[in-house]
Amino acid sequence: MAMTTCKECGKQVSTEAKTCPHCGTSAPAKKKAKGGIGKWLLIVFAIGVVAAMLPKQDKSTPVASAPQKAPVVRTAEHPKAPAPSEEKLTEGQQKALDDIKAHSARLDKLAADTREQWDAETKADAKLLRGCLEHQGCESGTYARLLREKPRAFVSDILGDPASVQNIGGREIHYFTVPTTDGRKRAKLQLSYTNFAVDTVNVYQ
Repeated sequence: MAMTTCKECGKQVSTEAKTCPHCGTSAPAKKKAKGGIGKWLLIVFAIGVVAAMLPKQDKSTPVASAPQKAPVVRTAEHPKAPAPSEEKLTEGQQKALDDIKAHSARLDKLAADTREQWDAETKADAKLLRGCLEHQGCESGTYARLLREKPRAFVSDILGDPASVQNIGGREIHYFTVPTTDGRKRAKLQLSYTNFAVDTVNVYQ
């Protein structure tokens, strides 16, 4: 037999007892309904208050979507320039080019052979003249002393090609520009030839 407490006196009574043996209350095991429907209304009201306090989502605000990747912009590729094609020479052009190379080689050999035939004094003068041109350390009169009676090949080898050429009275006059230490820094050198040797030398400041 199960026991419970009396709804009036709170003492232990049988669940099947019709009256409480302690206080005489009828149906002591039945408890009074506490709150009834009002209790449930209070619970529903509390739930409504809590729901109202929660932040509401604004339906007009669109849901933020994942950031979209910027579209890839492809730059137009510039067409590659075609490789330069080697221009082929005609048979006549190739022969002319070969002749020029052969002539240049003969001149170089002739100049080398000529230098080998120079005497000691001519070789020493050539060295001094090269020093005048490279270091700009000679007076204008030095050029006249070093060049007078020298062979034409000597002049071409040291001074190179003339700046200008004139033909006066059947004589070929060559002009060169050379550095000097006296007067102006540059002087005009005038040479004339007789029998392929320097005949006259003039220096103009």
